[in-house]
This record gives sequence, C-alpha cells and structure tokens, in this order.
Amino acid sequence: MGTPNLTFENVQRVVRLIASWEGKITWELVVDKVSLTLRQTYSRQTLQSHFSIKVAFQNAKVRQRRKSANAQPKTKQKDVTAEMAAALSRIEVLKAELEVSKSENTKHMQQFAVWLFNSRRRGVSEVELNQPLPLINRGASEK
Repeated sequence: MGTPNLTFENVQRVVRLIASWEGKITWELVVDKVSLTLRQTYSRQTLQSHFSIKVAFQNAKVRQRRKSANAQPKTKQKDVTAEMAAALSRIEVLKAELEVSKSENTKHMQQFAVWLFNSRRRGVSEVELNQPLPLINRGASEK
C-alpha cells in the first residue's frame, strides 16, 4: 500500500516545520524530519509539488544565506533570557509563515486575474460567476 496523500493539515505542519528550521536545510534533511514528524515517508518531489512547502523551503534557504552572511559573534547571547530567546524564536517562525502566506496570496491573486480576463473574454457576467453551486441529490437510487 502506498503512502497516503498529504492532507491540508499535514501540509501546514510541514510548512511550520520548515519555517522553524534552524541551521542547514536540504530537501534530504526535510524529508527525514517529515518522516519522523508525520510517521509517513514522502519523497522530495511529493513535498515540493505543494506550493506552500516549496515556498517555505525557498524562504528557509534565503534565511539561511542571510544568517551566514550576517554571522556575528554570540557575545550578546548572555544578555538574553530564556523567555526572550523563545519569544525571538517564535517571532522568526511567524515571520517565515507570513512570507509563505504572502507568496500564496500573490499566487492566488494572479490566478484570479487570469480567471477575470478569461471570463470577460468569454462574456461571462459577474452574476453568472456568483451563482451558488447546484444542490446534489444524495437520495437513494431508484430501483
């Protein structure tokens, strides 16, 4: 039996995992960590096929490059309390998640622009676009 598809919740868990990543990040390391976290093994290709995960990984790579370029001696670490360090870490995770959300929002806005163009080109009115979905008859089949 194959590995089940990633659910929306699991995609979000992977995004949070990548957003909170510290240190070197590679797809191999992410695949290993996801296997431990979700108790399912997914390939790099499967993970990368989800836009949110792909963007989170790209943002983590950018963060990693920035940190290595801005590497400073940790002399001021003594001034930071444990609570402050946890709060700073949480802020970094939230910033990373926000970047993923912004990227997703941009992708959706681009898709809506394409749909708008195509609907106008084909003469579909706003009223037609806003019609509710038809009801589905889930009754018993006739014999």
